[in-house]
Amino acid sequence: MDIQHATAWFLAYAGRFRQQDARDQENIDLKIHHSLRVLAEAEKLAEHEAFEPHIAFLTQVGALLHDVGRFRQYDTYKTYSDPLSVDHGDLGREVLEAEQVLEDLEGTDRAIVLEAVRLHNKKQLPDNLDEHLGMITRAIRDADKLDIIPVVLASVAPGAPDNPVIRLGLSCEPDRFTRSVLDQVAAREMVEYTSMRFVNDFKLLLISWSYALAYGWTRQQMLARGYVDRLFELLPATEIFVHLREGVIRDLQGGFGDEKPE
Repeated sequence: MDIQHATAWFLAYAGRFRQQDARDQENIDLKIHHSLRVLAEAEKLAEHEAFEPHIAFLTQVGALLHDVGRFRQYDTYKTYSDPLSVDHGDLGREVLEAEQVLEDLEGTDRAIVLEAVRLHNKKQLPDNLDEHLGMITRAIRDADKLDIIPVVLASVAPGAPDNPVIRLGLSCEPDRFTRSVLDQVAAREMVEYTSMRFVNDFKLLLISWSYALAYGWTRQQMLARGYVDRLFELLPATEIFVHLREGVIRDLQGGFGDEKPE
């Protein structure tokens, strides 16, 4: 297997889920393009973090295939909300095993990619991950987050076309947010999807991802691309959010002290 053959399989598989409705097809296309961009982000991350070539290759395969479960999820449930449907990481592993697309990989490598796909969307990773599995899974998670943030930013910016699938059906009330969501971010915790009620909560969830970035290159990109600033610009201009922004930027610049985030 090489990345070109994996990409050809991925595109052919996604093509099985062509939708009759134009909006539904847009949502399928969204995940196709997202997966290809996550592959590109993972390639850059592996290069900047000096992954050895074989680990970089497995990272690329996992990045390309990380959301393969999304197609069946959307085809069946017409949503990308896991709480309202199925866990798309678990489903992705199931798809890859059923399709036997990784059969050309050596057994250990195949197991790593399958488990990385299963784990990529989990709130926290197990503490006892194998070294290579941990490296690859964290890289995929970082690359995934780097690409999702601008997609959501484009959908929640003032005047953007409304797509309830992207905003997860959350209420669009410009000044409202859930206090428990804000408290989770202030405590440097990942926001629980089930806590969200408003689109501002979704923005806060994306900000909380700052604390889940595992690699220095990804944290640098989060700042260099202006994602933190743009997210806070879309939140109410109150003192509490000004202070929160200062703390998030300070933590990103400082690399979270001596603790390695999940």
